[in-house]
Amino acid sequence: MPGAHPSLKLLLGIALALAACTPLSPPTRPDAGTDGGDLSDAGADAGGPDLDAWPCDGGPCAVETILARRVLPLDVLPLGGFVYWSEFGPDNRGIEGSMNRLPRGTTCLRDGGCGSMLAPFDLMANNAPQSLVTDGAAVCWIAYYYDQSRVYCFDTGTGAARPISIDDRYPVALAVRGGDLVWARLNAPSTAASGAIVSAPLDGGSAPQVLVGGRRQVYQVLPVGPALYWAEQRDGGSMIYSLGAGGTADALSARLGRVTGLAEVDGQLLLVDYDRGEVTLLPLDGGAEQTVSSGENHPQQVRVTAGWAFWANFGSLPDGPDGELRGVRLGSAVAPKTFASGLPSLAAFTLENGTAWWAAEGTRGGNYEDGVVQRVRVR
Repeated sequence: MPGAHPSLKLLLGIALALAACTPLSPPTRPDAGTDGGDLSDAGADAGGPDLDAWPCDGGPCAVETILARRVLPLDVLPLGGFVYWSEFGPDNRGIEGSMNRLPRGTTCLRDGGCGSMLAPFDLMANNAPQSLVTDGAAVCWIAYYYDQSRVYCFDTGTGAARPISIDDRYPVALAVRGGDLVWARLNAPSTAASGAIVSAPLDGGSAPQVLVGGRRQVYQVLPVGPALYWAEQRDGGSMIYSLGAGGTADALSARLGRVTGLAEVDGQLLLVDYDRGEVTLLPLDGGAEQTVSSGENHPQQVRVTAGWAFWANFGSLPDGPDGELRGVRLGSAVAPKTFASGLPSLAAFTLENGTAWWAAEGTRGGNYEDGVVQRVRVR
């Protein structure tokens, strides 16, 4: 997320209390509509389901806690029979950060005893939101180390982790593009145009290749089929680019704030602006931008499914005790809905089959030991 956390004043010797994993009931799923598909407006016109309705009996569904008392959980990804998450860890430099997984259908509501660690890693900077990605067979992430930064993938079939890049310059904004991973290299300082967007095979078979250079502070990278878009901080604002023929950066839009979330829907880019608190549609054919929502509290991610847009509000600075998960049906006259609120520093979220899963980092008042991983039905 944009901006660094305050220095963490945590004890190195956090007591690890064993906790039995508790079975978790699946959330109630609405009968109409499927995640990832299109919900036709024809049903509503013919007296079918109300496409703007809440998914649970006319109101928001109950939030379910999967993991509690975590120390700065950074991202979450449900896949197959497990829930994967990354965590900063109790040391105030992040040198006890880890990648972990918990069997799906269970919970761990104490500070230890459930789940398993896939890999430890040192976090010398804040792990970028959306740093957990998957192609359906592997879970990939970014790790920051003392002497180098690395990109790893964990094969869910074999249970083995493999390096994709082991000596990278401040990698951020990891994404899957076909059989490859793409990410941005910030380099240093971030004001110099010395970074790049690179690509490497998911199988780790060859070294990363530069797709486009001359980059500054890239917040998001979005592959859409063969196309590639990204948001980059430049000269006090943001620029939205697409990858042109021959590795050129073709400018699409200039903005005053920081664009920290990108998604594609029906030939348009959906943007979230962290500084300006806006969610905006940008037509790729050069048409006028359309404001989807304004007055949002530091939005930093956006996802689209079944005609709906959802975004994560980090909350009020510096600690974000009032983070929210919000969404709206695109093209609807109905105001955005709040599906979950009071989330402590909402860091990252993902969608799976009509359910939103998120990691909330915790607060300074809770010594950053009150982080949670939760979920709620949204469609």
